[in-house]
Amino acid sequence: FKKSPVVGSLLARGLQIFNLLAKKSTSFFVILQTGSEASQFAYSHESQGSQFLMREPMGDAEAAKESRTSIRYFFPGQRRQDGKISRREVETHEMINATYLYSWLRDESVSINRYVAFVYDRSATGYVRLDSNETAQLSAEILAQELLDLKLEVRGELTEFAAGASSSLKAPLAPLEMSGGWFGIGIFRGKTEANHGTLWRTALTLGASFVFTIGQRYRSDSTEVSNDTFKTYRHIPMLRYSDIGEFSNTCPYSAPWIAVEMGGAPLTTFQHPLCGVYILGAEDHGLPKSVVSSSAYHVTLPASRPEACSYNVATAGAIVMYDRVLKATESEAG
Repeated sequence: FKKSPVVGSLLARGLQIFNLLAKKSTSFFVILQTGSEASQFAYSHESQGSQFLMREPMGDAEAAKESRTSIRYFFPGQRRQDGKISRREVETHEMINATYLYSWLRDESVSINRYVAFVYDRSATGYVRLDSNETAQLSAEILAQELLDLKLEVRGELTEFAAGASSSLKAPLAPLEMSGGWFGIGIFRGKTEANHGTLWRTALTLGASFVFTIGQRYRSDSTEVSNDTFKTYRHIPMLRYSDIGEFSNTCPYSAPWIAVEMGGAPLTTFQHPLCGVYILGAEDHGLPKSVVSSSAYHVTLPASRPEACSYNVATAGAIVMYDRVLKATESEAG
């Protein structure tokens, strides 16, 4: 602790707290690494927090055995703080390169054929694109970070097929025709099962291929909604996603996201894409900005009274689907 008395004082206080909490603890070790040097300190419960048994500084080889790297990856529509953290032991930090990180993401069931990864570089205060075939070591500044943040974005050649589409998809589309195409619709962090059940039943009538929930907040132990006398589950599936990351990673191709939320383009003039996934906000909080900004389109429903422009979520979904069917029918009629 001679080089850093402040760190030594903080560590000593921390170990004293551990001693108070652990009434029946055994000995444990703490590793303090500064630059290329790593020292190991042993703490014993019998010492009652008054003694610290310091061992000799570990050599480079011994320190390498203790190397652990963590990544936090997050998908389009997902906030960085909500990303998934994964940790693993590495023999040495020198082995970590873009190819290694893509292999790691593949082990985490991330579709690397769909996504390109960007790693956060604190020294550049921004994200750096990772080439999946790059074998050169990452910069020392990046490797010095305790947690590597990996932002996933849809690969350029797939933007017309997947979520997080580029601005080119926001251009006006040709009128939708009934031949071909499909769509899905669902609720982000829905609060009540009744609203989801109503949406599901309406989706069947208006031609949806599937419905879904993302991070639902109601309990449901059955795929059959109690008030669904038509047994909609026999006709179109309902998919459950734990969070927006899982949804993004498994969302079908050729399906740009359409965010249905206040503040977007008016639905009255919107031309629906041939294939798409409509995402509705929760009853109480709507859609978060992270989901809206990652969507290819952002549409808003019309309202006669501005002070009451928020719809019931199932009703909002019904209006959007009806608008889609109506415009497709008008286009087909010429």
